[in-house]
Amino acid sequence: MRFALFSDIHGNYTGLTAVLNALSALGGADVLIAAGDHVTGESGGDDLIELLLEHHVQLVRGDSDTPDKFSRLAEQARLHPGQTRNSLTYYQGIVDWFENSLSKNTRHLLTTLPFELTFDVTPEQRLYVCHASPRAIDDPICAAGTPADTVRRAYSSVDASIYAFGHAHTSYTRWLDGRLYMNVASVGFRHDGLSHFTVLTYRDGHWISEQHAISYDTEAEAKRVLQRGVPRPDP
Repeated sequence: MRFALFSDIHGNYTGLTAVLNALSALGGADVLIAAGDHVTGESGGDDLIELLLEHHVQLVRGDSDTPDKFSRLAEQARLHPGQTRNSLTYYQGIVDWFENSLSKNTRHLLTTLPFELTFDVTPEQRLYVCHASPRAIDDPICAAGTPADTVRRAYSSVDASIYAFGHAHTSYTRWLDGRLYMNVASVGFRHDGLSHFTVLTYRDGHWISEQHAISYDTEAEAKRVLQRGVPRPDP
């Protein structure tokens, strides 16, 4: 069985298209999974969600897929100017973008996405997918250098052979206690002009993991962002 996984598209329609084309050239996959943060940041909105659904991608909810986080950050920026990563103007702009640039159906879909997906490949082999960790949708444990005990505690409620997630935008695999933890990395919000995805195959009793980076047309995506008036983070 073959899985294709990617995360943190953040509206990068051009990057997502490049990933889907590259995946097709590699022979496709039985199951496609996007591990959260599908919108906010770059050009894609309803059209990006439609593209994912057309390709039968199974979706997990990320912390940037509803306006809740941005509303909280806007309030923090209002009360404590200069103490948030971005300005009140940016955070409020994203909240308004949800309301004005996404259809009601898309907003509803994003709000109702599951926080996790589980795939029983065999009775002994289970793949678990979430955005950050089972304990929190924005759990800051997704970087490669997270201490082992912290990872164990975060995933202690879930029994699986492989744990796949995103949130931190850097791909890696890590063996811990005989189990594989993998960050499938990001399609969007990248500074290197490369969108990342992971192909995970179970064959003859073994798992094979391949992590890919594919270039996309950054100028075309930047033009789409400008044309659509998407709020941009502060420099």
